[in-house]
Amino acid sequence: MAACLPRLFRVVILLPAVLSAQKAEIVGGNVVFVDSQGLRHQKTKLGVDADANLAPDNTFIVFARQAHTLTPDTHVRVIKESEIWMVSTTEGSEPQRLYARSSRDPEWKHILTSPKVSLDSKSVYFMSDFSATSGALWRLDLVTRKAKMLIAGAVDYGIIPSGSRSGQLIVQQRSTCTEPLAEEKFSHACYPFFLFTSEGRSLRRVADDGSDLKALLRLYAESRRQMRHNRGRSRTGPIAFDGRKGDGRKGDRRIFL
Repeated sequence: MAACLPRLFRVVILLPAVLSAQKAEIVGGNVVFVDSQGLRHQKTKLGVDADANLAPDNTFIVFARQAHTLTPDTHVRVIKESEIWMVSTTEGSEPQRLYARSSRDPEWKHILTSPKVSLDSKSVYFMSDFSATSGALWRLDLVTRKAKMLIAGAVDYGIIPSGSRSGQLIVQQRSTCTEPLAEEKFSHACYPFFLFTSEGRSLRRVADDGSDLKALLRLYAESRRQMRHNRGRSRTGPIAFDGRKGDGRKGDRRIFL
């Protein structure tokens, strides 16, 4: 009888499931959704997709898709269209095209990349070709499906996820910088970072060329008081940026809070 007691009074402890952050990935040119249980769901299957971005409300994913064609004479595979697509995270949903322009359109450079959903999930930002040395940042309204160019000369961007600046943009933009050379000055292209509103209105320069965009987004996601406390400097003055790239020489990179 004593030997049976452990079986009779065995206690089953149910541990709560560990939830993980949901995310979107690109695997082999296809969009994959990773749910809160860590399960992976392949959402596309053509192998031509890139730059997947999960909406803040976790209900859909946007991504870039490149439509190709073969040239009639050489049969070389070239990009005919570059498109912005979306797919719901709901099981069994089909992808749908949000926006596309043909490369034959003289007013549009056809490469569309880096789509990101706004914090209110009502619009999508994306990059397009603009010149040989930079691109342009656009915003697509998900209701009207109309796109508007916000910032010319952009080469990279991010959306501030939280804090007093949440929803605003940090954009790396081609600019002209002037440097001393002996007794003269010379001008050259540079790519500093600027703060913009969600509507594309420029607010101010926030960091020098070569700074780390991800580190800047983390910094501006903090509260203004926390930014001052962490940096220990005036909000308006330039300070050395510990998230910089390159050789890290003193004064090499600065941020402006």
